[in-house]
Amino acid sequence: MCERTKDDFKTVYQRTFTRKIGFRPDKAVYIPDYKDILAGPFTEYVVPDSATQPEHPFENVHHCCERLLTEQPKMKRYLDKEPSPEAIASDHSNRGRTVYMVDYCDLEGGFESAVSRARRRVDLPPNWGEIPVTTQKASYRSPSLLATWDLRPRPCLPRISPLTPNLKEREILKVTTGVSEYEGRIGTLGELILQDELHGTPQDVQCLRFQEMMKIRGGK
Repeated sequence: MCERTKDDFKTVYQRTFTRKIGFRPDKAVYIPDYKDILAGPFTEYVVPDSATQPEHPFENVHHCCERLLTEQPKMKRYLDKEPSPEAIASDHSNRGRTVYMVDYCDLEGGFESAVSRARRRVDLPPNWGEIPVTTQKASYRSPSLLATWDLRPRPCLPRISPLTPNLKEREILKVTTGVSEYEGRIGTLGELILQDELHGTPQDVQCLRFQEMMKIRGGK
């Protein structure tokens, strides 16, 4: 009887898997730099030390001019002169413009190209004849004059619903369903009075309103 070892009962995963042991990391604890979080960062700058003060990022103007004249004595003739107002104005006006606009474009003449500026409208002499038409205008024939039928497609109208009542049919059969008392009696009588002009020619409603307003104002 053969003896079996423990490896015979292991799966392929158990044989090939390399066991790794992990350790739980320590709990992160926040340690503030100052005992008082609010006032701590400002205690170092309450009494500043002049020796530890950082240097100013920009040099003083007077010191810069003195150093410039010491290194370059020829610059004195330029510093004594007043700056040109045209240069200051051009520098101010060129802010926000691209290099192409400043160096290549004619800003005084506008942004119009030189070719389009060269083309100007010229008035023809009074004895000038009719301007000859182009080939396209001379040979153009309107399709609406050539075709007698309607070239434009007509819009597709929706089909009439079978539930829509036929007014002519209702008039012949004298069907009064859905007609109110006002439409059947008072409305019909008013329509007859207006059509036959029994009380004279009807006036415009706006005209009547205007006359009523004038009467009210005159009474006041």
